[in-house]
Amino acid sequence: MDIRLTVQGEVHNIAQESLSLRRWLVHNPPVISSAEVSFPRSTRVGAQPGLSLEEINVITQNAFSFAALVVAIDTWRRQRKGHPPVTIECQEVRVRLSEGTPEETEEAIRSLNALPSEPPVPHVPSDDGSAGDGSTGDDATEEPDDAC
Repeated sequence: MDIRLTVQGEVHNIAQESLSLRRWLVHNPPVISSAEVSFPRSTRVGAQPGLSLEEINVITQNAFSFAALVVAIDTWRRQRKGHPPVTIECQEVRVRLSEGTPEETEEAIRSLNALPSEPPVPHVPSDDGSAGDGSTGDDATEEPDDAC
């Protein structure tokens, strides 16, 4: 599962704050034990080749504790001057940690935990006209392809 973190704040401090948050996360055993934390490659048009320090990628391969991630970010925020807000994006969910309240933390964890463990896979018919799941599509009980 791909999770994107974005630190907000003064433009001249964004890279420094992102570096600090990444360092904090890679030294946090509950986070790093089940995730890879990195900076993505820059994809901006006209940007110099290299790393993009505006955001942090967290990539998980197995069961992952969103609670550990949210608590780690919230703890980092409390220790930083100005308590920079952090946005967490995963699939269709986007949460922003900016207040530092227990309610905000709980709501962020609840929203992220509601995500399916794997992103939904769209139905794509195979080349032979079957449904791609071994069936031939001839079963009269199947719903039409345009059904939701």
